[in-house]
Amino acid sequence: MTMVTLLAQAPNTASRWVWNWKRKDNSADQASASMLQLRRSNLEVWLQCIDAETLSEHQKQILSKVTEMLRAPMQSGDIDSQSAWDEIYKLERLSALLFNGAQLRQEIVRRLAELAERNVSKSECLRHEYEALTGTPDKPSPPVDDGVLHAFLLRLMEALQWAAKKTYLVRPIRKEATKKILVCVFTAFLLLIIPYLLLSANYRSSGELVSRWWSHLALYTAVISGALGAFFSRLIVLQRDWPNMPLEEVCLHNEWSYALLRAGVGMCGALILFYLFVSDLINGSVFPHVEKFAINLLDVPPPGVSMAFATPSKDLALLTVWCVLAGFSEQLVPSLLAKTERQLGQACKIPGVTPAN
Repeated sequence: MTMVTLLAQAPNTASRWVWNWKRKDNSADQASASMLQLRRSNLEVWLQCIDAETLSEHQKQILSKVTEMLRAPMQSGDIDSQSAWDEIYKLERLSALLFNGAQLRQEIVRRLAELAERNVSKSECLRHEYEALTGTPDKPSPPVDDGVLHAFLLRLMEALQWAAKKTYLVRPIRKEATKKILVCVFTAFLLLIIPYLLLSANYRSSGELVSRWWSHLALYTAVISGALGAFFSRLIVLQRDWPNMPLEEVCLHNEWSYALLRAGVGMCGALILFYLFVSDLINGSVFPHVEKFAINLLDVPPPGVSMAFATPSKDLALLTVWCVLAGFSEQLVPSLLAKTERQLGQACKIPGVTPAN
């Protein structure tokens, strides 16, 4: 019995899967169902390229199992995106064991190219391993048994299927993590600008005094700027690097405790940087000067609409920028501390005195 005859006996259950998915008012589920239908159709055509007469007894048993799985209808309770994709992945792995000889090697080359195209982390390692097994045109190796190549092809397919499934699993987690970090970013942003809104709202005249609590504005600005930089850094990392993140790391970004921990690191870095500015251990034209911290109230007189703007001075703005950088970069403050440590170590050396052994 040929492969075409076997597949002709199997009912086409793909339409039933798609019909069940279309009952859901979810575009992502419908897209997944369409892709699943295409994969199943490709698998059926792919199997027709195999001549059942050339297979070994073990491969004929696999062929019989694949045909039986294709023939069996899906239970209504099992028709969901994850279980259906797991089923099609299993069918593809079993079908890969039916290739022999040149077809098997061609399939391995195709899967290696697919791994590289999807930028899977193991692609280079697996390519080098395949070259070690089969050799290169410059350095050929002895013929390799098909059983060894079958095992290698299964590893390739498992890597591809795990990458695809990880994308499916990560997408909703990343969505929730992005929402949480966005909440943190907007909260830190509002805390940063609230003092200026309050000053503008309470401004009456240029000679009016403000409460003594405003004396802590510089320290408050430094700490909140560090938190803002830390949250902004996490948001960029989550959007840029999530395809290459391990699943555990993506789940970690979805935890409130991790977001608060990262904010604490950024705030500590900004606080250390603030006191480095206060102590004048780091100075220069691009660094703020503490004695010049101020809030400028710009009064716009008539003609026109009379209004007042509360704006930070140049040095207070520089403090904000540097503290945002301290929270954004995990290496900025440690490198500054290391540099300060070296400077203090050189300053503490006494000329003419050598340390005792």
